[in-house]
Amino acid sequence: MTATRNSTNNNTPPIGSTTPTFGQTALDRPRGTDGCAATSDSDDRPGENGRRAATGNRDTQQRRSDEINRRASLTSRRVVDDAAHQSPADTPSEGTIGGPPNECGSNAQGNGRGERPRSRGRVKIASLNMRGAGHTQNGGPGDKWMRVNQLMKSKHIGILAIQEAHLTDDGATTLNNIFHDSLEIYLSPDPTTPSAARGVAFVINKRVFDVDEGVSYTQIVPGRAAMIEINWGAQNRLNVVNVYAPNNMNENASFWEEIGVSLTRNGHNTPDILLGDFNVVEAEIDRQPTRQDPEPARSSLAELKTKLKIVDGWRKVNPDHQDFSYLQTGTGSQSRIDRIYVKESLLSKAADWNIEAPGIDTDHSMVSTTLANYKCPYIGPGRWVIPAAVISDSLFIQETISEGRSALEKMTSDECQLEGRNIQRIYQAFKASIRNRARRRAKELFAKWDKEIHDLKRDIESENRHGREENAEGEHSRVTAAILKDKLAKLEMKRFENKREEAKLRQWLEGERMNRFW
Repeated sequence: MTATRNSTNNNTPPIGSTTPTFGQTALDRPRGTDGCAATSDSDDRPGENGRRAATGNRDTQQRRSDEINRRASLTSRRVVDDAAHQSPADTPSEGTIGGPPNECGSNAQGNGRGERPRSRGRVKIASLNMRGAGHTQNGGPGDKWMRVNQLMKSKHIGILAIQEAHLTDDGATTLNNIFHDSLEIYLSPDPTTPSAARGVAFVINKRVFDVDEGVSYTQIVPGRAAMIEINWGAQNRLNVVNVYAPNNMNENASFWEEIGVSLTRNGHNTPDILLGDFNVVEAEIDRQPTRQDPEPARSSLAELKTKLKIVDGWRKVNPDHQDFSYLQTGTGSQSRIDRIYVKESLLSKAADWNIEAPGIDTDHSMVSTTLANYKCPYIGPGRWVIPAAVISDSLFIQETISEGRSALEKMTSDECQLEGRNIQRIYQAFKASIRNRARRRAKELFAKWDKEIHDLKRDIESENRHGREENAEGEHSRVTAAILKDKLAKLEMKRFENKREEAKLRQWLEGERMNRFW
């Protein structure tokens, strides 16, 4: 497979450069030029010997009024963007561009070509059983695969392990060509029916990892298990094994033995992460209604865990909590068969253990965690930016233009040099006002989706707890929890599709223009 290097744009201006604001005409220049200086008694126009022009000078006032209207209408978007970038760095927001802030590359000091390093200091690892490729057209990849790029980008995923890929080698090549700037897919198809059964794959986010060199990919059990080893920072390599275990419990027990033998026989490095669809749970708490899985399968998996020195990170963090990754819609039973195991030595570096709806049509939830590479240089928490939906909101734009015009009038008034009314302070107050308004508007636009999803998650947790307490008598709670989880999955799918349509529309409107989106 051919991997194409993808340089990430750096929007930070070069050192020593300046970003114009409000057009930066004579009114914005420092004292000593043709501008109004802060707290100074000198004249803002040469030749007047420190004396201001008479207020009755109609021509001057008219020129200033025209300049106010022109700049307020033409540069409002530029001011909005500048205000967003000037926000305090410690303000958290989901609008932060580019995902987790800590970054490092194979050359932490830079490569001399101005390329931004692409191996992040904290990387998100996720696993998803996508339950088939979805609808296909003309023998191409399924529609679910066409949504993976958006899933990786919106969830800031570095490595996504896929089970039930239902993909052929030709389909993987087609997808790699389509998404050659952003994704690289490493596939282990089913040997007999690759487009109809089984299949595991790794999807690597090329915005995060450099796949041009140092990637080692191995099929352990074709269609069932595969391993990838990839550079992570200047000194680390990350070894991940993706599994899709059989449903049959006898075959499941043999599968873990085969994995252990294969890793030992071929001299592979011990995996840092083992993740995927295990089709078996270790404890009864991970099933609803609660029950123990057959002993041979559990014992075989336990032996492999001991051999590899790996632990179930989610269960370590949530020892008594109950949550599930798989819903059997016919019976309402649930289980946590999708899991992520990490080396014991890496557990302290792992965080953000989540089970979440992926927004793709499947009966499995996506499980994920993040790993920190402490050898990466500290970059900082990033910067808050105004969400795109707010910048394009007509009400926000109108209010910003109105306030910008008012701020310009204050800047160009005869009282701009009075204490507390100079240009810099007026401009600072204007930008702070825009930030606050943008945050309020973002809450208004997104609060409905987020509140409904939050309420559903809370209700699901409550029903799961009641069902566990009631055990056999908790049939009503289990059915209710299953209904709520199905509703949550559909709501996430709806939001996912809305984002997809928004991205398509933006591509159609701005994709061929020389702008930030392009």
